[in-house]
This record gives sequence, structure tokens and C-alpha cells, in this order.
Amino acid sequence: MLDVYKASAGSGKTYTLAKRYIRMLLGYTDSNGRRHLYRHAPMAHRSLLAITFTNKATEEMKNRIVHELSLLALNPATMAVLDPTERSPYLKEFMANFNASEEEIAAAASEALKQLLYDYGMFSVSTIDSFFQTILRAFAREAELDGNYEVDLDESTAIFNGVNDLLNSLDHNTDAETRQLMGWVTEYALTRFNERKAFNVFDRGSNTFSEFLSFFKTLFNETFEENIDKMLRWLSDPARIKRFRDGLTSRADNLIEVARSASQKALRTASGHEQLISANAFKLLNSWAAATPSNLPGLKLNQTEQNPAKAFKGKTEPPAILVADVSEAFSAIVEAKKMWELLNKMSVNVYAMGLIGNVTDSIHKILEQNNSLLLKDTNSVLHRIIADNDSPFIFERLNQYYRHFLIDEFQDTSRLQWENLSKLIAESVSFGNESLVIGDEKQCIYRFRNSDPTLLTNIAGDFPGNTAITGNDVAGNTNWRSAADIVRFNNVLFKSMAEAAGLGDIYANVVQSVAPKRRELQGYVRISDLRFTLGTKATSEEFITRSFETTIGEIRRQLRAGYRGGEIAVLFRTNDTARSFIETLLPVLSSDPDFKGVKISSDEALALKNSPAVRVVMSILKTMTASDFVTSDRNVSMREIAILNKDYEEECAAGHPVSEAFARAVGNYMRRRRERAENPETAIDPAPVNLGKGNSLPSVVRNIIASLSEEQRVNQNAYLTSLLDLAIDHSEKTGEGDIASFVSWWENYGNRTAMVDTDADPDAICVMTIHKSKGLEFPCVHIPYIDKKNRERLRWFRTPQIEGINDDDRPELVPLIPSKAMLGTPFDEQYRKYDREVLSDMINVLYVAFTRAGRELCVNIGAKGGNGTSLVENALELGGFVADAATGNIIAGAPTSPVREKSKRSVLEPVESFFIDPIGAATENRDIWAGVTLDDDESPSESYTERFIALLRNRRSASAIGKEIRRLAAQHFIDIATADRLSADISSALADTTVARWYDSDSSVTCHAAVNFENGGSWLIDRLVVLPGGDIHAVEIVDDPDRYPDIPSKRQRLHRLTAAVRSALDATEAKRVTAWLWTPGHPPVRL
Repeated sequence: MLDVYKASAGSGKTYTLAKRYIRMLLGYTDSNGRRHLYRHAPMAHRSLLAITFTNKATEEMKNRIVHELSLLALNPATMAVLDPTERSPYLKEFMANFNASEEEIAAAASEALKQLLYDYGMFSVSTIDSFFQTILRAFAREAELDGNYEVDLDESTAIFNGVNDLLNSLDHNTDAETRQLMGWVTEYALTRFNERKAFNVFDRGSNTFSEFLSFFKTLFNETFEENIDKMLRWLSDPARIKRFRDGLTSRADNLIEVARSASQKALRTASGHEQLISANAFKLLNSWAAATPSNLPGLKLNQTEQNPAKAFKGKTEPPAILVADVSEAFSAIVEAKKMWELLNKMSVNVYAMGLIGNVTDSIHKILEQNNSLLLKDTNSVLHRIIADNDSPFIFERLNQYYRHFLIDEFQDTSRLQWENLSKLIAESVSFGNESLVIGDEKQCIYRFRNSDPTLLTNIAGDFPGNTAITGNDVAGNTNWRSAADIVRFNNVLFKSMAEAAGLGDIYANVVQSVAPKRRELQGYVRISDLRFTLGTKATSEEFITRSFETTIGEIRRQLRAGYRGGEIAVLFRTNDTARSFIETLLPVLSSDPDFKGVKISSDEALALKNSPAVRVVMSILKTMTASDFVTSDRNVSMREIAILNKDYEEECAAGHPVSEAFARAVGNYMRRRRERAENPETAIDPAPVNLGKGNSLPSVVRNIIASLSEEQRVNQNAYLTSLLDLAIDHSEKTGEGDIASFVSWWENYGNRTAMVDTDADPDAICVMTIHKSKGLEFPCVHIPYIDKKNRERLRWFRTPQIEGINDDDRPELVPLIPSKAMLGTPFDEQYRKYDREVLSDMINVLYVAFTRAGRELCVNIGAKGGNGTSLVENALELGGFVADAATGNIIAGAPTSPVREKSKRSVLEPVESFFIDPIGAATENRDIWAGVTLDDDESPSESYTERFIALLRNRRSASAIGKEIRRLAAQHFIDIATADRLSADISSALADTTVARWYDSDSSVTCHAAVNFENGGSWLIDRLVVLPGGDIHAVEIVDDPDRYPDIPSKRQRLHRLTAAVRSALDATEAKRVTAWLWTPGHPPVRL
């Protein structure tokens, strides 16, 4: 049975998910529906898979399950840490479910917890992406991937590299295909030129290039992946692309010709009846009678042409032939106006579409060269594999069989993800196993990431007769988060809003009951219409200023009432408005005594790029990589610019205002220029020009950090530590420990995405986007600005039949920016569906924002430029809310003061903690570049032979050995020469065909496999290898080549080990076990 819980905001979905997981750990349900505790613990966690939406949710779920199991088990160690009287909130329900005593529940929980902790690697709670990666690695060969491929999260960089590679190829090739591509690029540029836009896509630093990249990034989505085979076949045929484009142009020209001819005909018929036709109608007919594709009248529709009856005036009835011809002309004009611009936009986008196939090829080649797979491609690759295999085979390849699935945030699942997952769930349901899906269509706000809430709406149809839905009525839909005033306000507001928008089906369960412990808890809702004081003619800037002032005033009141900064959240639709609010709030924090000690927590505040110390470190690294020179004093080198930037960042970090910091940096620059003019031998600056690739990037970064002031290192330790971690990760992942590659990565990607990982600050006001707030809750929530209008973005539409174009020449999809001009065209149905989705998403965003509040909800409305205000205003009116005549505010409840529940300790919290010192300071007069060169003769702590043998013994595959060597070099454990020597010697050792199979990613390898003997002893085999054909090789690696090959003790030991392995297998498998002695550099010896 598949249980579907439609969990509205605050209804306790995490509580429910953890409860169901633990219940399945403790017992089972028989064929009569009765539940029983397991008598003999069956490692039940191995048959359970819980899927969450984020890594953070995954960790929270695991921690909650372990915590609740510890409480249920009444573990003495747990009770010593927690309140001895505390009991799990699940206990009474479990006692009733299983008809068991508290002691019986405790015994079952204790055993389940013990198994879970001892077998933690099989504790399967993961994101859907992580689970799919696990399946994909099991099917790496079918996916034509190396088993040790890397998952690349950075789609933007992959697209940048693909487009960059394509444009570079146009500079160097002259074949027919390149000429065709160049023609498309030229057409794209000419179109932009005619629109009076910048057109040089080859300028990598221009907005044109950025928009060109954006085109591809927008279109490489799941819709494209679902149709990729059809689209790539179409895109691979330039002749077909040309025929399609020519067909569009021909059809557009034909529509103009039809409208022109019909207008001329109507004018001829009107001759002698001029007094019957209005001036507007005559003007329209005359303008279209002279229309050509290069000289079109206005394309905006007007009432006259849409209603031919308005073309006539007076009381005299016009002749029927005149009415017919005028109506025909107006109909042709309307058709031409609706379709001409649409066809023209399709034709323009064909140029860029022609490049999509080539960019796709370039991306795939780059990924293949780097043995990588884009995370976004996982679903489509896996879909092709799963479609050809049944569930038992998939579980067999995973070496794990899941009988129960628990899926959280199901409304955020994409169609491809569900098609991949539903096959496994269908297998489970068919055997009567329990599974659980939790989701809420009202909280679907990630449609731009391909989430499809209709999957939840229609899930019962996927498993007819095997689903049970709860949470879809008031009785099963309790809000445990918010005070009664907030719950009741949101019930009325969103019920009214959904009904007015025609979304009653999605919001059918929007009305919630109030949790018993919240019914008497005071709440406060304040909706402020700022037009009451600003007037209706206020500008957007005036509204935002007043809105921020109002919000800060309300926050001040809440701080005075006793709320802490961390209990207050300010939510926005976009990062831009959030950033503006932070800029307004910062001066208040430093000057207003009510805000003393209060900080700000936001993505902006946590971004590494906003740390002055990080900017100094990166500016120094950039200086080191800028090594160009100029021959004239009138020119400035990139190196001098980099040094100027470094000086500026250092002055800013020292606390100087921006203007003063810039003046100081320029002053230093001018001083150096004068010194060079007086003495040409003077160095540009004391730092070396290039430290080269023989230096460890992490060591350089560590030394630069150590040279900073103590204040910077202590106050910005979290940022600097995160930057050092990034440098180490970059070196490990890319194998490129050089500074230039890290600087390039930082400028292209890292400075936009790198964040410091810190715990929540209880005194920091949370400023974030509504999307980021999903899944969170705060006592006090402010929404200063809800009126951000959605910007229409390019998206795929199914290509309809178009007169004059053969079906074979039509692509499956065509990219267009949605607009109301699509109404009444072949795109009408698709646009209406899109328009409903946009409206639904807008209301969903409001719902998520309004339902984050526990005690107080403060919202400002009345801004121009969007329909967020109109949605809220209409719902308020329909809901019967009345504004206060004196203030214009709608109030529910009254201002509150904090009521804090006693905090409960988790069993996973450490009993003791200690402070880790920040990264150490440099000693006085220390040269920050000293010690970064690795080319020295100092002997490592581990001998070369020991390290060489350890790599062969401890790593499962050749690629894993290579990665470990790169890591050792990146972290300064070995020098570059040693790394090169190890790589060469490893390659030579693995050249033997038998040995190569032991390190092949297709083989199943266990390093240091433990073999137990009947007398109780155990030994380790260096490598136990199961080859793809099923043969088993037990390998002992000999580290003393002088005694090769006759080592009696090794032979005797290996014989005994191999015999023990055979005894553990059946007769057929035992015959396939062979023993091998191998000294690297010599042929292996079979015993």
C-alpha cells in the first residue's frame, strides 16, 4: 500500500516521516493489518529507503531517527545526557500500534538502534540525486562511464566551456560544417544588430556573450533532455533546419500578402460606400493594403479589427458584400498580426537552435575527457537504463533490496525523476509492502527546476486501488507551528485567493485546524497598505523606502518585546531586494541602541566574496598569475592592474572607506610608476612573477593567510578556513595544484557560489529569499515587498503544425518567450497551461512565505509593478477583512512577546566542546612565499617503497591510485618529482594484463579482506578480487623484491587463506578461486 500524506505547512511532515521509518524498523504488518514487533532483529534498516530534498534535510532526518530510537530504547547513557523523565513522542502510539509494553518497545528499539549504528553505511536516508547516483554507478558500463567518474555540479561552467570551445573552433576550422555554424552565428549577430543591441558574441567579457550563454543555459533543461534524441536528430541536419526557417519566413510573408490582398479587395468593394465606413477602419485598410514584410503597419491589435461591426457608422445598413469583404480583411489582418511576430521570433531563434547540437557535442566531449557527468544529466541517463531493466535486476546490481520507500517533498520531484523511481515503488507495492509519499502542491515553488506538482495530484492513478490519501481534509490537517490568529488568517486568505484564481483543486486542503497547544497562544498579523500614507501616486522607490522603514520599526518593537535576532526573518522574492534591505539595515545596527548586539544572517553575509580578508588573499593570488609585460610607459600591464586591485583590497580590509582605499591604492600605483621612471630596474612589486606549477596551492594560500593581521585572521577565520578548504578541494578534484587554475575557477564560478558553512547565530536576523525559507519556521516573519513581477523567460514549446511546413521539417520543440500574443494562435493551449502554472506558482510563493510565521506575521502591500498586491488585496476583500480607518492596516490578534519552550537536548550533541584556534600567524618578518616550493631533497616520513606498496594495497582501482597521488601532492605530503615517479612506476606495474584486471573498475575489489578460521583466528588478504566473469583472485602483494619469488612463509599463509575462502563458498564457486603472489615490477605467480 502506498500512503500519500498531503502535508500542509506546519503539519509535521518531518515528525510523520521519522515516525513511519522507526515504526518499520521496529516491526511489521501482517496480512490482516495487525502490527507486530520483530522477535528476531532482521536488519530492517537495509530494506528502507528515505528520500529527502536537500543534504541538510537528510542529516536532520538521520539525527532525528537516531535520537528518537535512543529515547525509545531507554538507554542509560542517553538518559544520563537528557532529562531522565523525557520520553519519545512516538511511544504511546507505538505501544498502541504493536499492542506492546514500554519495556517491549524499548527492547526492540535498542536492538534496532544497535544494528543501525553498527551498520551505519547501510542507513539509507539520502537525497534523490544521491540515490540515483548510486544506481548509476552500478550501471556505469551501460551508461558508458568509467566506474570512478566525477559528478560535476557546475552546469554553468560546463556550458561556458562548451560554447567557448565552439567559438574557438570557428577561428581555426574552414570546413563546410564550420562555415554553416559561422553562418548561424552571423545571422544571430545581424538580428541583434537590427534590434540595436550589441552583437559581438566573440567578446567573452561582453553582455552579448553572457546573453548567448544564458540562451543555452535556459534551454538545456529536463524538457530538452526528455526529447533529446529527437532534437539532436533534427539539429544534426542543417538542410532540415534551413527548410524549417525558410518555411517560417514564407508563412509569415504569405500572411502579410493575404492581409494585403484582402484589404485591397475590401477597399474596392467600399468604393462608393465611403460614408458607411468609419475613419479608423479606412485608415487600417489603407495601411494594410500597402503592407510588405519590410514595411508593416503596427502589429498591436485594436478593437476595430477584432470587431468588424465597429467598422461601420450611421444607421444605413451596409451591403452584405461590403460586410463580408471588410470582415474577411479584418480577419486576415488579425491573423497576420498574431502570427507574423510569433513566426519571426521562431525564425530568429532557429539561428541559435542550430548551434545547440554543436554545443551539446562540445560539452559531452569535455565531460568525457574529464571522466565527468553533469548532475542534471543523471536523470536522463538513468531513465534510458532503467527503462530496459526490471526492478529485481536493479536491486541485484545495487546489492540491496528496498521493500519500503519514504519520499519527502514529493511536489518538488520532476517527471523524469518520478519515472525512474516509480518503477521501484511499483515493485514494492505489488508485494503489499508499505511505502509513504509526503508532499503539498501548495508548496511547489521549484517549477523552474522542473518540479511537477501534478505528479502528486495524479499519484493515485499510478497505483490504482493501492493508495490511501490523508491530510486532504481539516480533520487530518493540523498546524502545529503557528498561533491560532495566524492559522485562521491564512485559512481565509488563501482559500479566497485560490478560489478567485480558479485553483480550488490545488488548494482544496488549505484550511487547517489549530494544534491544541497553540489555541490559546496569542498571535499577531499586520497587513500594512502603505498607499494609505504615501498616496496612490508614490513611486516604486518611495514605496520601498517606506516599506523598509516600516519593517525596521516593527523589528525594533519585537526586539524591545524580548525577541532575539535569530527569531526574526525578513523574506523577499529576489536577492536584489534582500541586498537592498541589508544595506538599509546595516547603519541601523551600528547606531540604534535597540539593535545593540544584533547581526544579520544572509546568503550575502555568508558569501566568501564579501569577506575583505578573502578578497585580499584572492587579489594576491591573482597578482601572482598576472605575468604580462608592456614595452611602453604609456601602457599598463595586467600585472600592474592586479597589483592595484590587491592594494585596494588590502586598504579596504584595513578599515579605510572605499573612496580613501581607492585613493591610497592609486597613490601607491603612481609612486611605483615614478620609481620605475627614475630607475627602470625597479621591480613592479616584491612578489615573484610566477611561482610556477611546482608549488602547492594550499601551501601558498595557507602562507598568505598567515601573513594577514591577527584581527583579520580571528574575526574572519570561518571565511579563511572555507577558502583554504576550497583550495584543497580544487587541488584534489582537478589534479591541478597551480594558482592560475584556481584563480580562473574563482573568477568564473567560485566567487558567485562559495559560501562559509557556519551554525545559526541566535542574535542574527535572517534575511533571505522565500525559496530559501522553505522548510524553515520563525516566531516573527516580515515580508516587506511581495510585488515582484515574474520576468518571462525563454522556454520550450511543442512545435504545432504550421501551414506550408512539412511535418518532417518541424522540430519537436521550439524556444519562445511566453506572451499573451500566443492566445488565439496554434500555441493557445500551451500558453494557457503556462499562464495557469505561473499564477499557481505566484500564489504558492505567497503561501510558503505567509506560513513560515509562528507568532507574528507582518506584510507590506501597495507597490506598483506587479500583481502580488492585487492577489492579496482581492483575497482580503473576498475574505471579508476590513482595514482600520485610522491607519489603513488590517490587524488580527495583538503584538506578542516571546514564549520559549524548554530546549531539548539531542543525544547527538557533544557533552563537551573546545575552541579550535584560528589559522596561525606568520612569525615576525616571515616571507609569505617561503617554503612553498616542493622541489627539495628532504626525505618524506614514509619511504618511497612503503608509499608505493601502500598505494597498490589500499586503493581499489587505477584511477583511485591516480587521484590519491594527486591528493598527496596537493597537500604537500610528496613533491612533484615523487608524484611523477609514483605515477610512472604504478603504470609500469599495472601493465601486466593479469594485474591490470585486479585494478579494473569493472572488478569488485576488497582491500585487506578479513578471512576467519574455524579455530577463531583471522588473517587479511591484501586484495580479494571478483572479476567480471565470476573468477575470484586472492592476491598477496610482496614488498621485498630481493626474496622474489620463493617466499615459503608467504606461500604457506596464502594457501591457508585461499582454502578458507573456498570453504565459505559452494562447490562451483570454490573452483573459481585462485591464489596469486605478486611483487610489483615482476610477473604475478599463481599458486
